[in-house]
Amino acid sequence: HVCICVLKSTSSQFDAVLWMLASGALFTAHVALGKFLSNNYEPGLLAFFRSIIALVWVAPFLMRMKLSQFKTDHMGLIITRSLFGTAGFLLAFYSYSAEFGIPLSQFNAISFSRSLFIVILAATLLKETVGPRRWIATAIGFIGVIVMVRPSSGIELGSVLALGSALCFGGAIILVKTLSRFHSPLVLLTYANLLSAVLTLPVAIVQWKTPDNFQDISLIALMALAGVLAQSCY
Repeated sequence: HVCICVLKSTSSQFDAVLWMLASGALFTAHVALGKFLSNNYEPGLLAFFRSIIALVWVAPFLMRMKLSQFKTDHMGLIITRSLFGTAGFLLAFYSYSAEFGIPLSQFNAISFSRSLFIVILAATLLKETVGPRRWIATAIGFIGVIVMVRPSSGIELGSVLALGSALCFGGAIILVKTLSRFHSPLVLLTYANLLSAVLTLPVAIVQWKTPDNFQDISLIALMALAGVLAQSCY
């Protein structure tokens, strides 16, 4: 019986690793598309497009669900999670936009620091046990982040925004970990994108530009799809 439990646990962890790898690949595709589109569209507008079109992609699945499944006693946490997530996406779009323009490789490297923030937040907020090896690895990771940001040669604003994005995503992920005990991933995904669309709407109105060609429309739709799939895998 013990052997069966261990095998199940190992299999479950292996599945989780595969989901994380898929999420990382999809998130990279999402970022690359956002970087390309930022040449023609403002970051706040891209964040709005991403959220509102993500709801279109999940609409067929939502139609199969009952409204009672969206009832929640944790709206405060859901709103806080959406605030973190929206801020993370906005800061990300701005960090590699044409205005601030850090290289995509630099943004992607800095974005992995969210894993380091998650370790700290998991220990402080979720009270998870973090052993000495993980603390040492986290400390080494932050040294690597300092090297990437290169404070000795002057910190780029884009790098600071990317670091802020990683911190916000770390907070959002911690709250998803908590909320997933009460709601399915699809419910959390829907709330996140719906509230994000509402939060970014004022910025989108100011920066509005209607996509006027098939290529831009297709790439924006693909960016939203990659983003919503990355969230789902996570």
